[in-house]
Amino acid sequence: MNKTLIFCLSLIFSYFSQSVYADGNRYQIEILVFSQNLPTSEVFDQTESKIQWPTALTELSAYQQTDITSLKDGASVLLKDPAYQSIARFAWVQSTGPGNAILPVHIQSTDGVLDGFIQLRNTQPFQLTLDLEQKSSSVNSSGRRYLYRVNEKRNINLNEIHYFDHPKVGVIVRVSGA
Repeated sequence: MNKTLIFCLSLIFSYFSQSVYADGNRYQIEILVFSQNLPTSEVFDQTESKIQWPTALTELSAYQQTDITSLKDGASVLLKDPAYQSIARFAWVQSTGPGNAILPVHIQSTDGVLDGFIQLRNTQPFQLTLDLEQKSSSVNSSGRRYLYRVNEKRNINLNEIHYFDHPKVGVIVRVSGA
């Protein structure tokens, strides 16, 4: 009976230790989105959103906003080239929720040109899903604006800079422990 009690207590302690540890996981997520005005032979004809919106989407304003620190120098060098124009910059701190889940975050520029979401999954390695659309200034024959979509899911490591590419829009993301 004594061994059973010790076993049960160690299971309970292990459970609560994991819960406390999970609640302490905080991540700083930094994003720079920019347009690329580079020559391309590709034809873009998307005019309707194709984003597959996740459930439990959280607005970015729900999180503590921070300064973009690690992307600042690279962004200033990149944006000196007239072929690149900044669309939006975001940085926030986000914690894991129950079961180490990290809720998807709605990303939207103030001018409505950019819309989409980003989601980080706390797995080993981490998995980042990015689905963003940029409204173009170009329109089709019906007067509908073209959309340029960056839709990618990839494994990432913390503290690395990741580049998501489309011929007309680029996204740089860095996730670090906070």
